[in-house]
Amino acid sequence: MSSAVLFDLPATSENSAAMRPAAPTNPGRRSYDDVDRVTYLGTHQPSWLARPEFGEDCVPLCVANHRLSGRKTLPRSVTPWMLDSGGFTELSKYG
Repeated sequence: MSSAVLFDLPATSENSAAMRPAAPTNPGRRSYDDVDRVTYLGTHQPSWLARPEFGEDCVPLCVANHRLSGRKTLPRSVTPWMLDSGGFTELSKYG
């Protein structure tokens, strides 16, 4: 039985470098061609961190701090993830 495909991800890191457009040449600016870029999928459900389909396909997740703040325990993550601090929203609401 095949697993469901969530996203069309490049098969290898060599493919992702070839798919990236060339950076414009500007002698006064620093080039970031050698930096690996990772795109995180934002989620409103912290339970998604433990869902096996995200770990099988290695889909990095981004979870908001306000969604995790009231929990006593965190879900055991099966994929890379990052925490969104919510700083932009705090500043825009309260200055």
